[in-house]
Amino acid sequence: MEIWSPLNGRTGVRLIDQGNIVHTGDTGGLVVITPLNMIAVIFTLPQQYLPEIADAVRCRAPAVRVSVRISF
Repeated sequence: MEIWSPLNGRTGVRLIDQGNIVHTGDTGGLVVITPLNMIAVIFTLPQQYLPEIADAVRCRAPAVRVSVRISF
């Protein structure tokens, strides 16, 4: 038996093990799939940087540095 995912990605954490009973109404899923497609990000920035960003976009070479801060 094969199970196909509707999205491309890599499988990660397995949520069930061989031998577990699953039902069609189960909402937990079988495995976590991490998508590998590009994503869109919306952010705000100070207006003072707008001319610098517009110049970089015109040259088609905007450099982007991203840092992620997650708080729990």
